Amino acid sequence: MYLRRRVGPNYRITTDGPYFNKHFLKYIKEVGSDEDIQYVIQVYFGDRIPSKDLDINTICYIIQLGYSHEYYASHWNTTVRKTVAEQGKFLDKFISDLSPIVRRVVAQQGYGLDILIDDPSAYVRREVAQQGYGLDILINDPDPDVRHNVARQGYRLEQLINDPYTNVRKAVAEQGYGLDLLISDPEPSVRCKVAEQEYGLDILINDTHPYVRESVAKQGYGLDILVNDSSPYVRTEVAKHGYGFDKLVHDSEYIVLCELIDRGYGLNILVHHPDPNVRRRVLQQGYGAEILQHDPVGSIRREARQKLGQLATIALHF
Repeated sequence: MYLRRRVGPNYRITTDGPYFNKHFLKYIKEVGSDEDIQYVIQVYFGDRIPSKDLDINTICYIIQLGYSHEYYASHWNTTVRKTVAEQGKFLDKFISDLSPIVRRVVAQQGYGLDILIDDPSAYVRREVAQQGYGLDILINDPDPDVRHNVARQGYRLEQLINDPYTNVRKAVAEQGYGLDLLISDPEPSVRCKVAEQEYGLDILINDTHPYVRESVAKQGYGLDILVNDSSPYVRTEVAKHGYGFDKLVHDSEYIVLCELIDRGYGLNILVHHPDPNVRRRVLQQGYGAEILQHDPVGSIRREARQKLGQLATIALHF
């Protein structure tokens, strides 16, 4: 359809659906045949490619369509060279590219890892670790994010459990390792990961940090206790599990009440709440327009009367 219309190469798809607003050249790559792609290249660009005068986005789409890889492999723009590398082309050249962004793509292809393990950029070495290569070396890397990726591979967790970097220990907990030790970690975010493993919930339910108790609530544990928690975020999580509505409907915090309102609970009570934000939320659920048309807050009155007008219009049609 778009080929017949001869839309421009920078056209964006206007038809509703999964390709809405997608760049035409990206669209044709995903849905077009080899013949369609060849037609687009010939008709839209002809002898203009390869050329460095095109805009960067167009060049990258041309590369993704399978054209001019060798020409653009020496382009001045990092994004262009990165796009060529993403096609798996000229990796032997890109392994020594000046940009770590390009060298990281080489590592993502699993190419030259024995060289890239010594790359001066931690950004590249992180990807080498992500590939599961050279973990016996990278476990001692000075960059904590490299060690984090080593932990994510489940390698020598007995060493990394003592890493000074919080994210490394979090990755250890995510592997389900050493939870009996990490449950006492000084960092709440690590203890949250322990709770997510459903370990020691009977202990962590009494943790001093609300984020940890929230993680306990997310596991559906101890809701009868956590419904009385001092943190509104914990109580909101309790409400998300459908527990304690009869108590929480009298909660003082807006975020807790919103969870109940959105579930359609207690609207007959909350429509009279002293907080106008709560009453407005009830109204937005389609409840209480008859009551709220007399609300002391003008904007709520107007919105309620508008809804009543809409209901009256609908009633006339039926």
